[in-house]
Amino acid sequence: ALTKLAQAELRAARSEPGSSAERAEALGAVRGFDPVLARAPGTPQAGAALSVFDRFATLLKVGHAIASATTEPGLEAAVRDSALRLLRAERCHVVATAAIYDPTITTRSGEDLGGVSRTLLMEAVAQGGPVVAVNDSARAVDSLVLSGVRSALAVPIVVRGTVRSCLYVTHRQVGELFGEEEMQLASFIATLAGAAYEHLLGSETRFRALVQSSTDVITLVDSEGTVRYQSPAVQAVFGLPANGLVGTSISHWVHPDDVADFAEALHRAAAAPGIGSGLIECRMHDADGSYRFVESTISNLLNEPTVAALVVNTRDITERMLAVDRLLLAEERERIARDLHDVVIQRLFAVGMNLDLLAGRLSSEAAAKVSAACDELHHTIRDIRGAIFTMRSDKPELPLTDRVHAVVIRAASTLGFEPTVDVDERIDDLVPSPLHWHMIATVNEALSNAARHASATSAALRIAIEDRDVVVTVSDNGCGLPQNHRESGLLNLRRRAQMSGGTMSIEAGGDGCGLVLTWRVPIVAAED
Repeated sequence: ALTKLAQAELRAARSEPGSSAERAEALGAVRGFDPVLARAPGTPQAGAALSVFDRFATLLKVGHAIASATTEPGLEAAVRDSALRLLRAERCHVVATAAIYDPTITTRSGEDLGGVSRTLLMEAVAQGGPVVAVNDSARAVDSLVLSGVRSALAVPIVVRGTVRSCLYVTHRQVGELFGEEEMQLASFIATLAGAAYEHLLGSETRFRALVQSSTDVITLVDSEGTVRYQSPAVQAVFGLPANGLVGTSISHWVHPDDVADFAEALHRAAAAPGIGSGLIECRMHDADGSYRFVESTISNLLNEPTVAALVVNTRDITERMLAVDRLLLAEERERIARDLHDVVIQRLFAVGMNLDLLAGRLSSEAAAKVSAACDELHHTIRDIRGAIFTMRSDKPELPLTDRVHAVVIRAASTLGFEPTVDVDERIDDLVPSPLHWHMIATVNEALSNAARHASATSAALRIAIEDRDVVVTVSDNGCGLPQNHRESGLLNLRRRAQMSGGTMSIEAGGDGCGLVLTWRVPIVAAED
């Protein structure tokens, strides 16, 4: 329409035939779009109106600015700027709905609004649409008159069906500034703002949902390391309340020896937006006062509107670290066992053989002493072998009943028969871990004695919980103990019982044959 009007005016200036009628037709077309542009030459301009065409170009710009806002402060700034440009207002504010009913009305940014029309804002909220007031009309209100405002407009911003805030624009110099078109433009701005708010809230809600459903412990901290948000998973992993950590420094949660490395990782992440810190292994407080091994990653999302923080993702690796320690311990035990078998025992054998040869060349008294030393040496070798057997075969991570049965199975190959076994399965729960090693060694030594010295054809193992004691009984039908026996391995078992506050006894079987070894230790004493 503007193009046709310009062409008609050009032909009229050249006095071309029919140009006057063409210009009148074009002017009517323009008037249908915008009375301001189409006013007759010399007619006074009413107010400071902008053309629809100018407003359309501005509308595209402000619509893009509102839709592309990534933070609430940025969105509100875009809304205010849009209202000032499209509605030609002097001032524009975004007022939270709750603030309308406060004694002193403030904007969402905290600015005090003196002389604002509370009535106009409440009417806009009640109607759910734009409301205009001017001091030149019957709709004027005292607060506007007293503040010198000649034009005012309020329009609600609705988010998910609820009025979140109001757009409030005013002008002190021009009366009747806001007409029907301005009300439509204000509604358009408010609708865009509501949609933009919903987008921001939706992004934040999705982020919160992901964080709260994660089994990892997610902590949001600012660039200084102060906790701004803590995911609920911290309660399940560390036993700590999430709210109790907010507002504190995350370094207070880290083991003192690891604080420097953790702080350095935070500093590196804060200096590199969008880049993670890599894995950091450290120790963190548990609710019971102990420390748990963790690995953390730190991501810089300070520039991400829905996060605006350094994200610390923490995973508990305590069990993994303990498993590694157990593996290293097992490897070290295997190495020691190998050295004992390949070096120490071989040397002791060599010494024993030399002593046996020496005994044949000595007098009877000296030979007896050498033979006694050889016997003691053989007992020592047997004890070392028993220790090697236990070091290589026992698996502390298994339940105690499984470990006992493993010893019995290995002893069966030496005995030549399967011993009978009666084990109270309650020992897995009732016998404290300090006793486990002593019980395994006792069962191993007692069955080994039956295999090597008793010439037994049957044996039985019984482990029971009696009152507050754990009782290990090993019996066989062998030849029993000789009259002048010397305790070596049995002495070790007696000492193990005494160390745990218990006793060890040996006696003949019920029919006078065989041997019954009873090892009794109080459970409570072991726990203490």
